[in-house]
Amino acid sequence: MSLGKILAIDDEQNIRTLIANELTLEGFGVTTAKSGEEGLRLCDKEKFDVVLLDIRLPKMNGIEVLRRLKEKTPDVRVIMITAYGDIKTAVESMKLGAQDYVTKPFKLSELLALIRQVMGDGRKSFYLTHFHKDVGDPQLFHVVMNIDRLDADEIAEMIGCSVMKRFPQMFENQIEIFHR
Repeated sequence: MSLGKILAIDDEQNIRTLIANELTLEGFGVTTAKSGEEGLRLCDKEKFDVVLLDIRLPKMNGIEVLRRLKEKTPDVRVIMITAYGDIKTAVESMKLGAQDYVTKPFKLSELLALIRQVMGDGRKSFYLTHFHKDVGDPQLFHVVMNIDRLDADEIAEMIGCSVMKRFPQMFENQIEIFHR
């Protein structure tokens, strides 16, 4: 079972291969694209948990790809990748909805931590949006906001088995992601 689906859009083959190999070893499902256009086509066909998006791409740059991604799928989590520590571009991408950015060369451990953080933030937002009636319960709210620090027994004790039976995949996936 995959920890999540990642799309890596980068025009450099060695970066795409490195990301795909390392994240696959960590348990993620990884798809790569060598251009913004190819990445957008892939996003039309399937849903990704996180998109890793190079800012400097041929033809359509990463900022334009980000705009189009956010128009089509506003909930998609995007981490921008750049070989340039261009603060102006990073700020612009954050205003357009990117969650964060990394500068090449990056450490894989830092990228992995950032992906997990972004995925966790996305899941919390998803839970709060889709389970808003249940979140009125202070215990469930505590679980949602602290899911990355709780184990299965703590979750079961705090919210009871009835909620876990209603949404089992929500808790199984979350526990697997954060407790590897």
